[in-house]
Amino acid sequence: MKVGTYDFGYERVTINLSRGDGGSYSNRPYKSNCPVITIGADATWIAVVDALLHEATELSSMRKMCRFNQNYDGGDDNGNYTFIYTHTQFSQVLWPVAVLLVDCLSDLKKAWGKFK
Repeated sequence: MKVGTYDFGYERVTINLSRGDGGSYSNRPYKSNCPVITIGADATWIAVVDALLHEATELSSMRKMCRFNQNYDGGDDNGNYTFIYTHTQFSQVLWPVAVLLVDCLSDLKKAWGKFK
């Protein structure tokens, strides 16, 4: 279920809800001109927000070239990702996440309520 497309710093991101819990993002999704974050709606509201915060921060970290894979294997377990930031980079990573949260949380809560 598409929640909407929102500002994510200087770009846009689409938020979707699906069955299950946790979340994921697609940097180059099929039939979309922007990244897509998908959040499992079969969870508490806090878990939904936690998943959104996690995926948005990871996407922004990847965009800022602060996420590294220890094995250089894109198909490997995501537990191998390492994030390295300077304090300035950390602020730059969080800014688009803050823009997204301010823009989407109200719509996401309404959609999550209907989805359940």
